Parts: sequence; C-alpha cells; structure tokens
Amino acid sequence: QKVGEIKDKWESFMTNPTINDHLQTTVRREILNSWDRCQSIGLNPEQQQAKTSLTSYQLESLLSESYLYLAAKPIIDHIFDTLIGTGYLITLNDESGKMIYLKGERDSIRKMEKRNFSPGMDWSEAAAGTNAIGTSIISKKPIQVFSAEHYCEGFHSMTCSSSPIF
Repeated sequence: QKVGEIKDKWESFMTNPTINDHLQTTVRREILNSWDRCQSIGLNPEQQQAKTSLTSYQLESLLSESYLYLAAKPIIDHIFDTLIGTGYLITLNDESGKMIYLKGERDSIRKMEKRNFSPGMDWSEAAAGTNAIGTSIISKKPIQVFSAEHYCEGFHSMTCSSSPIF
C-alpha cells in the first residue's frame, strides 16, 4: 500500500510540480527538495538506468590511488559476510557519486545490471535523480530512498540507504 501511495505522489509531482505544499503531508521534505532539484536541471523522470562515468581503466587507476577504498574494502567485505542470503548490495562511491566498489551475491548483482548499478556508474543526484547515494552527498546526511521516492522511474523497484563519509 505504501508503494502505491508513494507512486501516486510521484505521478502528481511529475504532472504538477507546483503542488509541493499538498505533497508535504506524505512525501518527506528532503525527497521533495531533491525532486525539485532534479526537475530544475531537466533530468528525465523516465530514465531507466544510471550513466557511465568511468572507463574500466579510469576505475582501476582511481582504486589504486584511493585511500578511502583501501580502508573501506576490508570493512565492506566483512559486513557483506554477515549479509549473505539477504540479497543486499553494498557499495562505495566517491565524493561525486561515482560507484567505485560493489559487493553482493552474484544473483543480486545480476538483477541490478540493467539499472547500471555497478562500478564506474554515476549515481550522483544530477545524473541519476533522487537516490540514496546522490541525495546523501548533497544533504550531507544519511538517507533511505524507497520505491517511487526515486526521481527516475527506472529505480522505483529499489530501496537504498546511504551515508556520506567525511
């Protein structure tokens, strides 16, 4: 039921973004703010996948120089070991939203490939709309984005959580 309600509010916003005051009772302020930012830059709400940002060579080069990656990888790998069987994916993104590391079970990773949920892809809010990664970077705080809270329709099947690292 909650998914349907959020989807209805997303459709209302897409057809009439000036009704924000009405939507505030059911859509969180940080989601509405993000939707406004996405709309103001002309992002396509029908977008189905993230955009490529890094070639494999650029990604390898970035990883070889990233202190964050070197520090975070063993922690992510350990956390993943406790999540086996849950279907969860864990990512590490750089400060601009580019995914640099992804850990998850093969089936879960394969399901997300059509959305370009993989290393080298741009999950910034400007490129992929309202999403946990990009929106947490802009808001500078942890966030969870559920279903149709995602600005781009292609990501409505996802629920994602993110926290910026300072």
